[in-house]
Amino acid sequence: MNEYTKTEGRIIRLTIAGHGFTHFFEGAIPPLIPLLMLSFGVDYFRIGIVVTVFSYAYGLGSLPAGFITDKIGSKGLISLFFFGTSILSLTVVLVNGYYAFLIVMGAIGLTGSVYHPTANTLISHRVRNRGRAYGIHGISGSLSLALTPAIAALMGARFGWKSAYLAAGLVGIFLAFYSLTLPEDRIKREPDGKPDIREAAEEELPSKMFLVAFFISAASLGMAYRGIMTFLPAYMAENFSLGNSDIDKVSVGGIIATLSLLSGTAGQYITGRIIDRRSPEKIYTLISFAGGSFVLLMSFTRSLPLLLSAICFAFFYFSAQPVQNYILAKHMPPRVRGLGFGAHFFMVFAVGSTAAAISGFLADRYGLSTVYLSMSGFFFLSWIMTLYLVRYTQKTTLHKLET
Repeated sequence: MNEYTKTEGRIIRLTIAGHGFTHFFEGAIPPLIPLLMLSFGVDYFRIGIVVTVFSYAYGLGSLPAGFITDKIGSKGLISLFFFGTSILSLTVVLVNGYYAFLIVMGAIGLTGSVYHPTANTLISHRVRNRGRAYGIHGISGSLSLALTPAIAALMGARFGWKSAYLAAGLVGIFLAFYSLTLPEDRIKREPDGKPDIREAAEEELPSKMFLVAFFISAASLGMAYRGIMTFLPAYMAENFSLGNSDIDKVSVGGIIATLSLLSGTAGQYITGRIIDRRSPEKIYTLISFAGGSFVLLMSFTRSLPLLLSAICFAFFYFSAQPVQNYILAKHMPPRVRGLGFGAHFFMVFAVGSTAAAISGFLADRYGLSTVYLSMSGFFFLSWIMTLYLVRYTQKTTLHKLET
């Protein structure tokens, strides 16, 4: 991090840890599904409801969190995220029934919803080389989502499903106290009430159609992601074998899911390196189409072809995250950037959460392969929306050149 100042380095270190921490809770449930079904005596649909409640709460709080970030800055909200989520994670140890688990996961989702709009706004305001910073930030989330299935599955199989939440809570408490060392982050305002902009940025909002297209594309990828990830370990355990190995299916599903998702870190790194120099809208278009194509392949393949398709899906899906963040920071004025990120993560997590229950229904009624066939459609819907984003950016760039 030699290219960053001391303050920027502190921000990046904490957001790297925070991004990995928040995505642990998103990635822990899927590998534990067999153990949760056995412990609570429920089916895929009921577990899908838990994921839906968690994800909806995870997105619902993003809107007010983004709005408040624009008013008071990021520091206090990030500390609130760490303390609240960590304490709730520790209370999972006390849970013994399905509905108690449902309530606690909903509460964790609500406190976790604070992280994304505040952290991404903080990076956009206080860190230079924004594209690279978003890439590094994204890698930590991808690594967490990749490693969590294996870690949670192995811990769950050996020590019980609650052990993973206990360990996460203890780590989170340490990060909560470290977050208190962050610098204040508020947009300074001139006497006329206008913000003192730290970098050259457009003061006008993009067109309504641009925002509609962007948020539909984000919601579509959010739904695809939630449907795919909820049952990825179970799908891998059902369709991938490690030969004559004695490893149980829970662990196999978690390990194979982890191997698939590790490719997402490469996607984050590559896009983080190039979006400062290339059109992020065109990159977004390529990502959406390629990702949808490989999800479609996942619904028809088994064994090694399935693993390869899953690896390619993860590469392209996680590549989209720094691109989406960059596009928002590029087009949204600093005075409302927190709200823009809040709306974005509401679409990704809250609207996207509906796919978990839908996928659970499809899995119970038609089998897990139908989930992946259906989710590929959301990728292609996102691709259609990104075509408009490219056209809009080209038109506005041409208009600026002419004037």
